[in-house]
Amino acid sequence: MKLFKKALTMVVLIAITLPAQTPTGSLKGVVTDSKTKELLIGANVKVQGSVLGASANMNGEFEIKKIPVGSYVVTFSYIGYQTVTKTDVIVRSDRITVLNAELPEKEIQSKEVVVTGGYFNNVEVKSLSTVGFNQEEIRRAPGAAGDISRMIAILPGVSQVADNTNDLMVRGGSPFENGFFVDNIQIPNINHFPVQGASGGAIGILNVGFIEEAKFNAGGFNSTFGNRLSSVTEIKFREGNREIFYSQLDFNLGGFGGSIEGPFANGKGSYLLSAKRSYLDLIVGAIGTGAAPRYGDIQGKVVFDIDQNNRLTLLNIFGNSVYKIDLKQSNENGSNLFGSTEANQNSVGINWRWLWKNGFSNTSVSYSFLKTDNKWNQSESIIRKEENNFEGAVRFRNTNFLKLSKSSDLEFGFDLESEITDYKIYFGSYTNRLGLTTDEIKINNKLNSLRSGIYFNYSWNISEKFNANWGVRGDYYNLSQQFNFSPRISLSYTLNDLVTVKASLGKYYQNLPMYLLTQNESNKNLDNPNATHLVLGIDYLLTENTKLTLEAYRKDYKNFPLDPNDPFAFLVDDGRTSNMFGGYGKLESTGKAFTQGIELLIQKKLAEDFYGIISASWFKSRYEDYSSNWRDRLYDNQFLFGIVGGYKPNKDWEFSIRWNIAGGIPYTPFDLEKSKQLNVGVINKNKVNSERYPTYHNLNLRVDKNFYFNSTTLVVYLNVMNVYNRKNIAAYLWNEVKNEPKEMYQWGLIPILGIEYKF
Repeated sequence: MKLFKKALTMVVLIAITLPAQTPTGSLKGVVTDSKTKELLIGANVKVQGSVLGASANMNGEFEIKKIPVGSYVVTFSYIGYQTVTKTDVIVRSDRITVLNAELPEKEIQSKEVVVTGGYFNNVEVKSLSTVGFNQEEIRRAPGAAGDISRMIAILPGVSQVADNTNDLMVRGGSPFENGFFVDNIQIPNINHFPVQGASGGAIGILNVGFIEEAKFNAGGFNSTFGNRLSSVTEIKFREGNREIFYSQLDFNLGGFGGSIEGPFANGKGSYLLSAKRSYLDLIVGAIGTGAAPRYGDIQGKVVFDIDQNNRLTLLNIFGNSVYKIDLKQSNENGSNLFGSTEANQNSVGINWRWLWKNGFSNTSVSYSFLKTDNKWNQSESIIRKEENNFEGAVRFRNTNFLKLSKSSDLEFGFDLESEITDYKIYFGSYTNRLGLTTDEIKINNKLNSLRSGIYFNYSWNISEKFNANWGVRGDYYNLSQQFNFSPRISLSYTLNDLVTVKASLGKYYQNLPMYLLTQNESNKNLDNPNATHLVLGIDYLLTENTKLTLEAYRKDYKNFPLDPNDPFAFLVDDGRTSNMFGGYGKLESTGKAFTQGIELLIQKKLAEDFYGIISASWFKSRYEDYSSNWRDRLYDNQFLFGIVGGYKPNKDWEFSIRWNIAGGIPYTPFDLEKSKQLNVGVINKNKVNSERYPTYHNLNLRVDKNFYFNSTTLVVYLNVMNVYNRKNIAAYLWNEVKNEPKEMYQWGLIPILGIEYKF
C-alpha cells in the first residue's frame, strides 16, 4: 500500500509540474484493396471532427500535416469500396504517424450500406469467432501489462486459470493447441519462460509498440492454417518510419527498455529495433513468487522495397528468461524443490511479398529454436529433474491470393516444416501423485521430423447476401507416416444491414509435441489428435461502432494420448501443471474430449470518448480417461464474464477499467492419510476433478496522462492490478516442510507506474 501511495503521488506531481503544450503532428500512409493489395489512387482520407483530409496520390499514398496532437478517428472511402474507419489514431508531437488502410470491395451493389461505417475490419465481419485489435487497444488495456495474450484473455471462451501465466485455454482446449504468426512467420511461443510442449509462458515477448494490428481466431478458421486444434492469432508488425529517425524509452516496475526506428536506402526501406530488460526483484514481495525471475528480449523488423510490386521483410524475435530459487526460499513456500531454469529462444525469418495482377503471394523462410537448461533438486544429493534440451525448426510457408471474378476468389499455398531436436533428460525417482515410487528415467535422444501441407480455399459470393467459403487441407507427417485430410466450410447470410448469420464446420489436426514423443520409442507412432468444430453465430450491429456477436459451438476431440500408468490423467492438461509434460512411458492414442458452449461479445470501438468490451461465456469441457470415465477438463471454468472499458475526456487523460469473473476450475483433493504418511501430495483417486476452486474475480484500473511538447511526447500511466486485493486461490499444494496441505494465492494488489518517452 505504501508503494501504491508513492506511485500515485508521483503521477499527480508530474501532472501538476509539467507545462501544457499544443504542438502538431502528421498522418501518412497507403490505401490499398484489402484482397489484391492494388493501390487505390484518389481514395479519400478524412479526420473526423475536423476539416482536415487528403486524397491518395498515384502511389496510393496520402499525407495530412499540421494535425493538433491527440487521439482521432480517421475514415477512408473510395468509389466501389466499403468505407473503413480507423479508431485510436494517435498523433504525437512533431512525429509522423503511419496509418495504412485496406478497403474491401462492395459486395452489395443495389444500395448503400451506411450503418456499418467500417469500424470492424472485413475479416471480423465475414468470419466466425474472429476479433481484431489495434496497437493502442492492446497497449492501454488495464491488467494486460503490455502483453497481447493477457489482452486476448478477456474475450469469451478464453479460460482464466492463473495470474502468473498467460496461457490461452481457448474453448476448453490446452495451451499447446494455439498458434501464433507474425508477418506470415510462425512463432512457436511468444512468451518468456516458455513451457516445452505448450504455447504459453509467464509474460509476452512481443513489443506492443511494434504491433499494427492483431486478429484472434478462436475456432472455425479456414484451411490457410494447419497443425492447430483451437486457435490462431495473426499479428502484423508495423513498418519503421521511412523519413525520420525516432526513438523511445520505456520504464516501469516490470522492466526498462527502448526502441529506435528510421529509414534506409533513401526511403526504399525502414527498420525497427527494440530491447527490454526486467528487474522483477522490485515487486517480488507483491506478487509472492519467493524468487526474482529475470528476462530480456531483442526484436526487430527490416523492410525493403525491391520495386513497386516486390517487398522483402526481415523479422527477428529473441528472448531470454532465467528463474532461480534456493532451498531456503523453497522451504518458505512449503517445498523441498530448488534449482534453476533458463530458456533462450529465437525466431528469424524473411518474407517476400509479390504483387501481381488480381492477386499477390507471400513466401517466407524461417528458423526457430528453443534451448532450455533446467536442474531441480529434492535435496543437496537427490536430483529430481535435469535437462539440456534443444528444439529447432526450419519452416517454409507460401500463401497466394487470386481474384477470379467480382464474386469469387481463391487462396492456395503450401508449407513445409522440418524439426530437429536433441534431448538430454534425467527424471529422478520420486513419489508421484498416485503415491507410487517411479523409476528413474534417462533420455538421450535426437528426434527429427518432417511435416508438409497443401491447402486450397475458395470464396464465392453466391448472391448479394449469401457468401460461401470452401476449403481443404492435406498434411503429411513422416514421423508417424500419417496423412490427414481436413475439409472445412463456412457460410454467411446477410439478413439486412444490421444482422448477419454465420455457420462453419471443419476438421482440424495437430501433431503432438516432440518433447512428449521423445520419452518412449513407441510414442513416435501415436496418432495425431484431431478436432471437429461446429460453430453457429449471429452478428448484430447495435450502432455503427458497436457490434453484438452471439455464438454457439461444439468441439469433439479424438486420438489424445493417455498414460496407462496414470489412468485418470488427461496428459495435455495435467502435464502442463504437474509433470510439465515429463516422465511418461508408453502412451496410447485413445483419449476423447469435447467442449460445447455459448458465447456473447459486445465490442464498442472508440468513436468519440468511450470504448469497451463485454464478454460472457457458458461452456462445458470434458474428457474420457484411460478407464473410460468421463471427467471435467482442467480448464472447465463453466462460466466466464468480463468487462473492459475506457473513457478519454480529452487528448491528455484516459481512464480505463477491467473486471472479470470466472468459475473455479476443477481439482482433485488430497488423500490426507496417504499424503501425511508419505509427506507428498497424493490424490484421492475416487474424486478426480470432482471439486472446484473458489470463483475467481479481479479488478484492474489504469490512468494515462499524456504530455505533448514541441518535438517530444511523454506518457505517464498508473496501472493498479487486483485493486481490492482479492485472494484468489492459485492451487492447493502439499506443504512438504510442515507435512500438511496449503493454499497458494495468486497475485495481490500490484501498482505499476510506467513512463514512455518518445523523442
